[in-house]
Amino acid sequence: MFRPLTRTKQQLSTEECIRILKSEPRGVLIENEISRFANNTAVLELTIEHMYGKLVNEA
Repeated sequence: MFRPLTRTKQQLSTEECIRILKSEPRGVLIENEISRFANNTAVLELTIEHMYGKLVNEA
């Protein structure tokens, strides 16, 4: 589904990702999109709020 990370030295471990998700309820997802039809780029920015952990009704 995702292409491989090109900067593998900057890749976080799964444990570090989970720690960040649990401690930070907000974040910004930024992606640079290169247009195939024009000679320009667009920066897509999405502010997100999330909860990471067990559902309330889970045993």
